[in-house]
Amino acid sequence: MVKQIAHIGYPKTGTYWFRNNLYFRLQKYEIIQNSTIQQAIITVNALKFAPEKAQEMLKDYLGKDIIIDFHGFIGTTHAFGASGYLTKEHCTRLKEVFGDIHIVLMLRNQIDLIDSHYKQHIIEGGTYSTKKYINFRSNFSFINALTLFDKDHFDFYSQVKFQQKLFGEDRVHVYFFEEFSENPEEFCRKMFDDLKITEYPDNVDYSISNGSLPMSYYKILRFLNRFSKYYVVNKDYYFTVPLLFNLTRKRSMRNWLFKRSTYKKRYAFSEKQRMYIADLYRESNNKMIDELGFNEVKKYKYPL
Repeated sequence: MVKQIAHIGYPKTGTYWFRNNLYFRLQKYEIIQNSTIQQAIITVNALKFAPEKAQEMLKDYLGKDIIIDFHGFIGTTHAFGASGYLTKEHCTRLKEVFGDIHIVLMLRNQIDLIDSHYKQHIIEGGTYSTKKYINFRSNFSFINALTLFDKDHFDFYSQVKFQQKLFGEDRVHVYFFEEFSENPEEFCRKMFDDLKITEYPDNVDYSISNGSLPMSYYKILRFLNRFSKYYVVNKDYYFTVPLLFNLTRKRSMRNWLFKRSTYKKRYAFSEKQRMYIADLYRESNNKMIDELGFNEVKKYKYPL
């Protein structure tokens, strides 16, 4: 029986780790490169997309055991899901091309997840303060605000219900990043059993190395980002200093800044901002428990 799986995110829930440390080690599955998925499905103009054309481009994978690991189907750390338009469009394309594919959806406490998204905004050249990051959308018309922070992007109840309606309840597999973080090996073996993947790779590195850096590091980067136009579109900058962006991302420079960073605060957002974020998702998270039966939401202390 052919098994086709798409691990679609969320971003900042270990998607890259699963691809590089787990999926690529499998012998019986073909892993479709993200560049191939983007070319065939993601970046095609919506008025020109045709499932049969995408299937022709992906013909070497159709009818085979494959794994797609690409969070672009959900959205990105910078464009989110464009008010759900991109999420709906891209996932519908995935369904049209691959049919009865199984979906892996990884969730994470919204406070931690949004905090991680903000830090990625800084890492990739952003300059917004935390206040501007989560509130700037209100200053623009709906169309002009499509790629700014979207609170509804992290409404897990609506996301899960959409995926279940599109792909079928029995084909949407929801997992929790906190459970993975507790014991990566045990989690991965349990997930493989759930997905009925009979093969398990040897010599998997279960260390999770992309831990958060001190907040002072992000503050330094945020200031320096004002002198570079790269890479985030939604940012403020004065002018571009050649090579500055690449220089500040070198490991040696990061280590130098890290050693001089003593402010060890965990979150970028203040306690008041975190309470605001929590209030946004209490209703959705309670529905995750009451209507969908995901008691992990309570276990891992998501906002309720």
